[in-house]
Amino acid sequence: MSANSEKFKQPIIEATASKGQHRAAASEFVTKVASIKASLRRPNAIPFILTSSQRIFTYASIFAFSFMYMACWEGVTLSMSFALYAGGPQIMVWGMLVAWIGAMAQAASLAEMASIQPIAGAQYHWTWAFAPAKPRRFLTWLQGHVTCFAYLSLMCSVAQLTSSIFLSLASFMHPMYEPASWHLVLVIYLLLTWQALMNIFAFKWVPLIEMICTVLQIALFIVYICIFATMGEKHSASYVWTFFQSTNGWGDDFVSWNVGLLSCVWLFIGFDSVIHMSEETRQSRQAVPKAMFWSIAANGMLAFALAVAIMFASGSLDDLVASDLPILVILQKVTGSANVTVALMAITVPIYVNCGMAGTGTVSRLTWAWARDGGLHPWFAKISPTLGVPIQAVVLPTVLVMLLALLNLGSSAAFGAIVALSSMAMYFSYFVAIACFFWARVQRAAELKMGSWDLVTSARRLILGTTSHTDYDIGLCRHMGEYAWIFVFLPWPNTLPVSASNLNYAGPIFLGCIGFACITWFAWARKNWPGLREEIIEFVLAAEKDD
Repeated sequence: MSANSEKFKQPIIEATASKGQHRAAASEFVTKVASIKASLRRPNAIPFILTSSQRIFTYASIFAFSFMYMACWEGVTLSMSFALYAGGPQIMVWGMLVAWIGAMAQAASLAEMASIQPIAGAQYHWTWAFAPAKPRRFLTWLQGHVTCFAYLSLMCSVAQLTSSIFLSLASFMHPMYEPASWHLVLVIYLLLTWQALMNIFAFKWVPLIEMICTVLQIALFIVYICIFATMGEKHSASYVWTFFQSTNGWGDDFVSWNVGLLSCVWLFIGFDSVIHMSEETRQSRQAVPKAMFWSIAANGMLAFALAVAIMFASGSLDDLVASDLPILVILQKVTGSANVTVALMAITVPIYVNCGMAGTGTVSRLTWAWARDGGLHPWFAKISPTLGVPIQAVVLPTVLVMLLALLNLGSSAAFGAIVALSSMAMYFSYFVAIACFFWARVQRAAELKMGSWDLVTSARRLILGTTSHTDYDIGLCRHMGEYAWIFVFLPWPNTLPVSASNLNYAGPIFLGCIGFACITWFAWARKNWPGLREEIIEFVLAAEKDD
């Protein structure tokens, strides 16, 4: 491989050439891009390393994709029960604010790496790029598996929540109806099938669909805010901002507060989803970081505003804690009509369905990338020449979630254990990537060239209060400290006393994922897996520059 190809590798080396050298380098660059593309498209080239995805997303549509996938204000309506159970309004309001600020800080750090290397593998690619040479093969192998498990778990949770809404609305309108486990599984199957078909046969329409649903999402938010602000009785400001009441069994308010905070933290996981779509986004070095950062900013603002509005109109805390879906109780109290309550919840269903559709797209691109880098069988990395999508990579996670959904037939706690993995595995993947990036900044600062995203400086100023490199590195350390803090409380039981039905299985399941990655490493990958394919990284980054 020529010396010129090093510009495609990470870390990117700063150029010091003269104008004449720049012109020569530019000419060599064009030649190199053409050479890479030609070599990868030769008839005898390995088919699965082709990166022939279509760049169909613009900045506006990829922002809508990220905005829809996060769907934080809708998540508030579904996940508030845990926060209310752990401490009431104080956790709902202040916990939401803390989680939002933390997510923006994390997004700013990941945006730095995305502006350097916008590629579908994201976290595991950055681990390969920035980790120390000796452990980077193992760390990348571990990171690839954990990130895939995290998104598979998140796909399970979105399918479970969306399906539960259908059954809850049916039960709310028909009190004699008692949903059976197989009803839930059937609805999950219908949702997953629809989302997979859309990602296979109608993917070119996904950008437009996500933009339309984003407009719908904002319109519905305005409707919800107006209803909570103008109808029904209101609590005092003191109740909303300061009232704390724990009913989860924890005798220590500090522990209870942190356990309740996790429901707010869960709303913001998966903000890196947009990065996994980088290879289908035009001008991804600029578009992807901005879309991720600003979608988190916008989602957090809406979620915080709705949390405050709901708490003012929430009514009796005891009634909410006793309900499986508190938002139904609140809406019926505020509107005074069961039909209006069902209608308000029903019109949010398309948003949840499209959130799942975006999630399927994200997981499939991560699966596709991991397969072409040798983490999965290369068959899953093939792109359909007619549809332009990795069909096998869409089908694999869909089928896996369908199989996992069968656990509901035996015990909902078993499937809940899989769902619980998402937060822990996702934050682990963020921690490893940022830790490797921090190491590269400290050990290879003279060589490391930052990305071209022009919001990075303002993001540093916003999140860290500084633009200096030293203080910025301190900020990265702070992010890692935040992850460690969250990681301590993620495995804790939500309630006491602990039983098999309410045990938090996140810790054991996460250790099982780590164990699986380690076993496969020592059994096969340590001697047989060479690491990421440099020719693929070169091709992807060359194609992005050539776009």
